[in-house]
Amino acid sequence: MAVKSFALIDGTGFYAHSSAQFHPGLKGKPVLVSAGQGISIAGANIKEFGIPKFSPIWEIDSKVAMHHGAIFKCNFNTLGQISRNFKQSLIDVSEGLPIFHYSVDESWVETTELLKNGIDLESEAWRWREHIWKTTGVPTGVGIGPSLTLSKLASFAAKKLQGSNGVFVISKDNLIQTLEKVPVSEVWNVGRKLSKHFSHMGIYSALDLARQDPKKMQKAFSISVANTVHELNGTPVYNWNDTRPKKQQIWSTSSYRDRLQSRESIMSELSLHLAEAFFKLRAQKSEALAITAFVSTSIHDDPQEQFKASRSIHFSYGVCDTSVGLKTLRAIQGDLIPTQPTKTRIYKVGVGLTSLIDAEHKQADLFEHEVNNHKLSKAIDCINTRFGKGTIEFGARTKRYSERPGNVKLLELENYFSDFNELLEVKCI
Repeated sequence: MAVKSFALIDGTGFYAHSSAQFHPGLKGKPVLVSAGQGISIAGANIKEFGIPKFSPIWEIDSKVAMHHGAIFKCNFNTLGQISRNFKQSLIDVSEGLPIFHYSVDESWVETTELLKNGIDLESEAWRWREHIWKTTGVPTGVGIGPSLTLSKLASFAAKKLQGSNGVFVISKDNLIQTLEKVPVSEVWNVGRKLSKHFSHMGIYSALDLARQDPKKMQKAFSISVANTVHELNGTPVYNWNDTRPKKQQIWSTSSYRDRLQSRESIMSELSLHLAEAFFKLRAQKSEALAITAFVSTSIHDDPQEQFKASRSIHFSYGVCDTSVGLKTLRAIQGDLIPTQPTKTRIYKVGVGLTSLIDAEHKQADLFEHEVNNHKLSKAIDCINTRFGKGTIEFGARTKRYSERPGNVKLLELENYFSDFNELLEVKCI
């Protein structure tokens, strides 16, 4: 069997470094990212200062300030644009090699042809990193191995193992030593629960897992674990495939620190989530046969104010038009809104699209009435993708909720990548 090779290019602390890239004074300083006055969701340069990630920002803001760092409010529009620039930069520098974009900050490149032609993979990885850094400002790490699992493990080694300095190539010569140094919990497709089970079996490192019998592991756990054992031994099992299976359910939900206490604010938030769910639905070219909406209070609020409501509507035809969903939402609002909304503090709302069907291969019904305005939906999606979310929207989506300013000062990431109203103005004097 011909030896294969894969490289995983991973943005290092992507959210935090991307948020701070327009602030050179923060280089080497602790940077955290938060969605609001709540829990931090990402960080960079924080471990060395003893600052924990995923902590309430009001508990650590003084420590961040003491080390001259910053906390940013997450701007998903701009971060999405930086992610697209990162992926395009990789496409440009990899010169026609097969690429699979795995997540917002991770992409795989198949490097088998480079290996066959005797090209030094480590030198090539450094060239990619330099190009991406110069063109996008995104720092990256590169892990290279003979299987997807080993390249993912090499990416971990590139960041964590001493002396790797951002690039790590797994070969026959260093495979055993590398697997021995990586905890089994860091192996791709091995989560916290599995690693606990493995610890009872004396499996603590990636090497311990690689030495297991795949057939026994399949019988004891699953085919996925058996495949992982094969991949750790350098035998590619997972398919190189650019197409992911479509989601069977799509949900959009939020919780609100300041609570929702009016009919208008509850309905506008439900409408926002419905529109977001339908946007994702159309992006994967699916249609929904059911819509579910829910609202609820927090279990930590006054027991006498507790409220929870959920309603599902089923269709005999596939729906992907936001306007159809909004009409349905208005029809069921009486079942979702508390009788006295000003006295009921709604903490969480959400909308889910279920029973999804593939719009690309749908069997049309001779008597089915087409309710979806595909041209309107496509136009709205194109405008909002090009100029930023909310550039054009339905009136029901008008946002009425705004979080009160908190005590923690959050820096804002520039939005001129995706918002026409925030384009930079340059005045020549």
